[in-house]
Amino acid sequence: MQEAHLAGWQIGVHTQGDRALREALEVLESVTRLEPVEDRRHRFEHLMLADPGLFKRMAQAGMTTSFHVQHIYYYGEVLRKEILGEQRIRRLWPLRSAALSGTNISLHSDHPMFPSAPMELVQTAVTRRTRQGDPLALDQSILIAEALRAMTINPAWQVHDEKNTGSIAAGKFADLVILSQDPLEARPEHLGQI
Repeated sequence: MQEAHLAGWQIGVHTQGDRALREALEVLESVTRLEPVEDRRHRFEHLMLADPGLFKRMAQAGMTTSFHVQHIYYYGEVLRKEILGEQRIRRLWPLRSAALSGTNISLHSDHPMFPSAPMELVQTAVTRRTRQGDPLALDQSILIAEALRAMTINPAWQVHDEKNTGSIAAGKFADLVILSQDPLEARPEHLGQI
């Protein structure tokens, strides 16, 4: 990480567990203290069991987060019943905690692991429901508008491309999608069908 940071690279670290995130954050913090660089936007990916207490440190260090929330929909029941249990399942993908801490969040599908279906990601981030319809860690859901930003302007910012993409504005690329319905007026459980 030090070599990449000093070479001017933006670093993206895949972390699923709480310990992995804590250790990776400690390394990145030490590297950025060694050679502070404005606006590098190092990013943590996936963040299944991220400790919400770490997000404030990330925000202060200018680091950002991208959540792989579709595990909730596709594997939520297995995670609850066979892998993590009821105690840890409450900490899955803490989107609300990250958003409140000031970190700039985005969502990703890890395609081809899961379908590249942006509105399904929005629905999962908002409803936090499994394929069977059961809620997981509802207190970590985000608003529809926040989820839309996490699919558009936030990821553009994360990769230093906010001047060209991520929102509709004069001078930006006309990279548009026409939706069949206004997501802000849709029922949350129908967002994935838009």
